[in-house]
Amino acid sequence: MNEEDLHNRFRGPTPPPEVDRRVLQAAGEHARGLGSASSRLSEEAKPTYSNESGPRDRQREQAMSDTIVFPCPACGTKYNVGPQHAGKKTTCKKCGATVTVPTPEVANPTIIGGTRTIRRADIDPGVSAAHAPVQGPAAMAAAPAPADAEVDMKGGASVMRKNETVFGQQPVQAGPARAPGRAGPAPVSRAPAPAGRPAGPGVPAPKGKSKTPLFLGIGGGVLGLIVIVAIIIGSGPDNAGGGQGGGGSTAGGGPAANAAPQKSADEILLAEIKSRYNNKDSLKTNEIEDYYKQCRERKAKPDFKQYMDQWADELAKRAEGEPGKRLATLALMLDDDGYPAGKAMLKKASVAMEDSATRPVQKRRPNGETYTAEEPDEIFVKVVQRLGWKPYKRPETMDAWGTFDLPEVKAYENAYMDIEEIYRKVNMMPPEKITALVSLEEAAVTAGKALDDAHAKDGFAKNARLAFGRFCEANAGGKVNRKKRQRSWSLEAMGRKGEQKRDGTAKTIRDIWTYTYWKPFMVYVELPVDQEQGELSAQFKETLESKSALLQQEHEWFKENFIDAFSLKRQKPQFNAEVAEREGWPMEIMVLKDKATFDQYFEDVNGQPNPGARAFYSPLDEKVITYDDTGEVPPDMLWFNESVLIHETFHLLSDHYAANPMFELEEMMEKTRYANVLVQEGITDSMSGFRRTGEGRNAKYEFLKQNHLRLKSWQSIYEQVGKKNIYRIQDMIQCTHYGQCQQVGVQRLASLGIARPRSQEHAMQLGGFCLGLYYAAGCQASYFFNEYKEGGKYVYRDKWWTYLRKDYTGEITHEGVNPEPGIKAFKEVFGIKTDKDWDAMEKAFVEFTLALKPEDVGRGADEGRLEDGGDEGGGDEGGDSLPDYHEGCYSDPALAGPTRRELAGAAR
Repeated sequence: MNEEDLHNRFRGPTPPPEVDRRVLQAAGEHARGLGSASSRLSEEAKPTYSNESGPRDRQREQAMSDTIVFPCPACGTKYNVGPQHAGKKTTCKKCGATVTVPTPEVANPTIIGGTRTIRRADIDPGVSAAHAPVQGPAAMAAAPAPADAEVDMKGGASVMRKNETVFGQQPVQAGPARAPGRAGPAPVSRAPAPAGRPAGPGVPAPKGKSKTPLFLGIGGGVLGLIVIVAIIIGSGPDNAGGGQGGGGSTAGGGPAANAAPQKSADEILLAEIKSRYNNKDSLKTNEIEDYYKQCRERKAKPDFKQYMDQWADELAKRAEGEPGKRLATLALMLDDDGYPAGKAMLKKASVAMEDSATRPVQKRRPNGETYTAEEPDEIFVKVVQRLGWKPYKRPETMDAWGTFDLPEVKAYENAYMDIEEIYRKVNMMPPEKITALVSLEEAAVTAGKALDDAHAKDGFAKNARLAFGRFCEANAGGKVNRKKRQRSWSLEAMGRKGEQKRDGTAKTIRDIWTYTYWKPFMVYVELPVDQEQGELSAQFKETLESKSALLQQEHEWFKENFIDAFSLKRQKPQFNAEVAEREGWPMEIMVLKDKATFDQYFEDVNGQPNPGARAFYSPLDEKVITYDDTGEVPPDMLWFNESVLIHETFHLLSDHYAANPMFELEEMMEKTRYANVLVQEGITDSMSGFRRTGEGRNAKYEFLKQNHLRLKSWQSIYEQVGKKNIYRIQDMIQCTHYGQCQQVGVQRLASLGIARPRSQEHAMQLGGFCLGLYYAAGCQASYFFNEYKEGGKYVYRDKWWTYLRKDYTGEITHEGVNPEPGIKAFKEVFGIKTDKDWDAMEKAFVEFTLALKPEDVGRGADEGRLEDGGDEGGGDEGGDSLPDYHEGCYSDPALAGPTRRELAGAAR
């Protein structure tokens, strides 16, 4: 018997056309729905390998879910093979028949009683013939193995016996089904049984024998098939109340009442969920999420709620390895449903999404220009809101205030920048972070608004604050360089390194300096060791306030008579003069904490001490330096102190605006800044002669008035040396530096027969005396030029200011220390052509000066009488020196001058 004969031998009768069409159509639809090697028969095979008393073997269950289960068409022996053998031919181990392994796409047939039937479980997409549904969200298709692969036949147990068939017939394969829609039964081949093998019951007899059994077998087979198909169709979804009603009985109790009860959709889903949960390790996260959502939709039912909780736990475990946004979505879902794991997942999601917390968004400006901006991601915002984050936006005004080095703003900015970047990116943060920031923010806003209000009032508060920041930054480090006469204002340079604040922290540059200001001046104040910011004494503040009106009015006077009148441009600070002019950088005054600190600074930058100095202007530092004078000041010294401050401040203003600026010590030693010392010191000293009415901020000052101290000094010396003028105007314009002042003075003392140096030491004493006298003479010469009249008209005032303008604007060229350019310009402006012109000017100067009566607005200078020295054996040589009012200039310090007794003896 060949293969074809064997096939025909076991082929059953063809079912009626209508039944055949419906059965095969249902089977085809079910086969297409499977979509993978995990066919329904493979699901049915799982119970065979289940271990009810313990957990399943995952690999074994997975393998069984992918097998193909089918019977031998000849003897009914049941086999299961892997999906890679679909479509191959093999041999039955029991009867030797050739068997073709069916493909998963076609429902597996079961041979019953010699009739090929399709079981309900093979065509019902919702019910398994064994115990559970087979469809799930991730059914997997198995790829067929190569055709020549060996078929591994498993099973072999006889599953079909004679007494299990319907009519006692051997299984026979049915012929091919007709195409749907065609009328009439499908043709059936009637080939006889193969030779050499006894025909089984129900098989047509050989020729010559009665055919009645054959007809009875065929008829019985057809009848049995019709009954089975009718049962299947009657119990199917179309006849069971739409598949939702359960029992399958028809209204009125028809024949279907005896059919098995049908399961509802929820029962089917629950069965599937149970099956899948047992195999959860093989599921992907999205599959678990899908089952979780289905259970959530039915959470009112206890069974589904139980599985919802279990799926939630599984999701929490699986979410660990998910990307940030995916983790966030799952966390939000579980948190929505009240699972504690959701909160923990939210925290992890907020960290995982830090790099994607914002997203680029295209925006358009009012002018139509597009730009890319960063906006917080909506998912991230939802996550952190669940964690309690609140919106927080840094005040935009902090940007403006931050440039002014306000301590309160700096403290806020440091705290804001120390928090995690993610908070700043989304302008949201945890409440405890906001609480800490808000307290610092309030202090910063208070300080910032105070600065705004002050600037609105005086127009200079912000300029001063910026200057203080530049000062602190420039002097954070640095030492003393006495060789170059340079030093810093740092802690080390000020001898205050290692000091601590009361809280035990080390002091910084901002802890030893504070400031006040009076437009356009900045006053830096060194804090005493025992004081901290905000602890200046009331007396010291009052002292500073009393100087504010003086300095502001002096600047106004200088601006009117020099800057505006001469069209001067700012020359300092070096490299930043234009910026300083545009931005209103203040000119700076340093107030040191005591006299000892001041004396040390003077020595550091001048190379030698000057114990009598009260203040001085340092062109290298571009600052006026003085010290705290809040101690008991005698009334006769008040005028003197203010005069010195006016003097040094005038130097500061001139140095910042006069032409030909110099920035290095070497250049200053080799070249003159002004035409002569008469311009440099004469106008300065006459400017420091003033009258004041009122006190403190309400005081009113008049400048270029009589400097009674300089006048008394000049008149006193004139009388002591026999009414001789040591410094004539033509002598004063020859001096371009202080050494020349001393040299010319000593020569004049000798030429007039007043005194001659007896030794080098005595020469130095005479030089110091002459330098002090030069200040008095220069001051009176400037006052003479400005105030001398003939016939009610000023004779020299316009000429004097023309000469000052030429020097301040750079029209007078300076060639080293050569005085000739200045002398030439003076002669041209004043019309000096002969010695008679010099003599006429000299005569007018002496007569004008002698005629002046010193206004006793304050004492502090010697009356100038030679007889005050006492007798030969008495008196204090230290107090017997002539008035020394040149202290405070930034020249070489003067030594003590000759005593009255020496000068008196020389004059005799």
